[in-house]
Amino acid sequence: MTKAVAGILGLMSAVMVFSSCQKKEESYPDTPEITYKGMNKADINLADSTSAGDWFLYYDFVDGNGDLGTKFDDVTMRVFLVDTTTGKDYQFPFPYIPQQDRSGHKYLKGYGEIRLSIPEFFRLSPGVQRDTAVFSLYILDESGNKSNVIYSEPVVYYR
Repeated sequence: MTKAVAGILGLMSAVMVFSSCQKKEESYPDTPEITYKGMNKADINLADSTSAGDWFLYYDFVDGNGDLGTKFDDVTMRVFLVDTTTGKDYQFPFPYIPQQDRSGHKYLKGYGEIRLSIPEFFRLSPGVQRDTAVFSLYILDESGNKSNVIYSEPVVYYR
């Protein structure tokens, strides 16, 4: 099983698109821009059975030419998540966004989330009681334009 396929099983990216009722068409650069919006947990006790759920990273995005998630069967890696403390990287396709959800604008604006399974992604080596992770995230649109890079706050996990 390839790294990308294995990663897809552990990470899901959900995307919602904003529609706007403004009369004047907004304009954005063709290069995607993402904004860090937060995470659901900064402190994870791996010994606590209630920590067996998921960790989420939330972000907003805008792409001026709207070429993100246009192909139903696109398997090209467009979402890049890196654990900056270990250097491990995870790559995923951008979720498909149907035409009816694109609000008729040239640009695409919305919000997304990265979901990591805590037992799968937050593991301590034998003998290690505590560690910290910081994640970076960027996306590529279908034209190959790379967004800015955002960073999570530190995530402390321990047993």
